[in-house]
Amino acid sequence: MNLKTKITWMSAGLFLAFLLIIQVFIYFSFKHVLIDREIERVADDLSVVMEAFAGEEVSEVDPFRLLNAYVPTNGLIRIVNANDEAIQIVTRDERLIDLPVKFVSGTQKQTEVIEDVGRVAKISMPMIYTDNQVRMIETIQSLEDVDDLLDLLMIVLVISFFVMFIPAVLIGRSLSHLVIRPLSVLSKAMRDNQRNGEWKSVKLKHQNDEIGQLVARYNTMNARLQTMFEQQQQFVSNASHELKTPLAVIKSYARLVERQGKEKPEVLEEGLATINSETDRMDHLIRQMLLLSTLERKEGMTVAKVELVGLIKSAIRSISMAFERTVNFNYYQAEVFYPADESQLNQLIYILLDNARKYSENQIDLTLTEQDQQLIITVTDYGEGIPEEDRTQIFNRFYRVDRARNRKTGGTGLGLTIAKAIVVAHSGEIEVMSELGKGTTFRVILPK
Repeated sequence: MNLKTKITWMSAGLFLAFLLIIQVFIYFSFKHVLIDREIERVADDLSVVMEAFAGEEVSEVDPFRLLNAYVPTNGLIRIVNANDEAIQIVTRDERLIDLPVKFVSGTQKQTEVIEDVGRVAKISMPMIYTDNQVRMIETIQSLEDVDDLLDLLMIVLVISFFVMFIPAVLIGRSLSHLVIRPLSVLSKAMRDNQRNGEWKSVKLKHQNDEIGQLVARYNTMNARLQTMFEQQQQFVSNASHELKTPLAVIKSYARLVERQGKEKPEVLEEGLATINSETDRMDHLIRQMLLLSTLERKEGMTVAKVELVGLIKSAIRSISMAFERTVNFNYYQAEVFYPADESQLNQLIYILLDNARKYSENQIDLTLTEQDQQLIITVTDYGEGIPEEDRTQIFNRFYRVDRARNRKTGGTGLGLTIAKAIVVAHSGEIEVMSELGKGTTFRVILPK
């Protein structure tokens, strides 16, 4: 059974169940009110008889004649003494004559179902009889009209219940169509995307409910998958290109050495040096690719308390000694401990400093501050800056603002990608602010 059929029958079933509950409530409420009204009517009639007895001189009253004047056509009136004996009975319904007799000292109102008679109302009250003794006057009246009316109501309710079956199914079908239609659109779009290898989003009009939210989430997920797929394709393409270049250089120099290496030692020396250089470059590129993959899977992290001030000073010394650059370091206290992977944080600082020295011949400023329970590391260079159109892409794999400079400086285009992966692995954020001709600032925010 598909979902549409389930919704149809469940909706129809709930509607009919609700209708049945209402009908049962109507029936029993009407029955209760109707029987209570009949009991009160019979009690009022009996009170009239008692008033008639009270309005005459007791000794002069003819009980039979008086009772006969008030006896209902479908009922009985009788006088009962304390010995449970009926001393006077008047009735127009012979079925009621032999009913059991029971003396009751107080007023009693009740209904009873009697075989061959049906439902009856029994009202009994104490009275002073003609012999000046306390007797019980009792009236019993058939409620056949009430039962007939209740039977008619039952028939009407049953018929209406079955008549409402078809509208209930139609309502359930309409409801299922309303619910299933956007899901069908979503399912078709997913099936078409899978079959055709496309990334089309789903568009629904005026759908602001949970299904609309589901479709919106699908569109968001679909867009992210498309971006990831395209990035993966771009990564494979870029990686192939990056590996192809040194391989081509190695191959060409290998052929050159093969042809001229024996006769020309300088060619052999140059060829071997170039081959070694390109091999080292390939090795560095592959290591960075593997590192990036490890970071994105958050594998191999060893988290411990790291003293950041000392770690940053060590990275600054390495950069300063290797490239003879001045790095100004400002920090808010002598020791700052932070739970992190020490080697990854060291690499993060080195990447940012190395990136700054590549694009600036001036000094580099590095600051470590604390703000709103966050550690903030900023690295600022005063170089040429980054064009606005490149700022959103510099963290993408193999993206280079200046390919010629990266080739000259030995960059692979993965440094900032690795830096961002390290920051994300530590639940942080990295931002870039730049102005052409004035410099660039990278801002790392780490939660404490």
